[in-house]
Amino acid sequence: NFKKERRRRRRRRRRRKKKKKKKKKKEEEEEEEEEEGRRRRRRRRRKKKKKKKKKKKEEEEEEEEEERRRRRRRRRRRKKKKKKKKKKEEEEEEEEEEGEDPNHI
Repeated sequence: NFKKERRRRRRRRRRRKKKKKKKKKKEEEEEEEEEEGRRRRRRRRRKKKKKKKKKKKEEEEEEEEEERRRRRRRRRRRKKKKKKKKKKEEEEEEEEEEGEDPNHI
């Protein structure tokens, strides 16, 4: 009877140990999965942030380029206007000089 009891206790102990080991292993695996998930999320977040930053930079560069084009156009227009004005004034001066001609009606 005593031997049987001892054997039973030993089996129980072994079973408990195995269960504990199994539980510990399971918990570690879950922890590992959770950590991996966190890493993945972090990576995704970083990637998204990088993408957003890149997009913003590209938009800013595009805006700057557009602004440069606008300035260039304005400069050209101003130059053309000045040239036109100068030409007109020169023509008026020539007309005035011709107007002094006695044969001019």
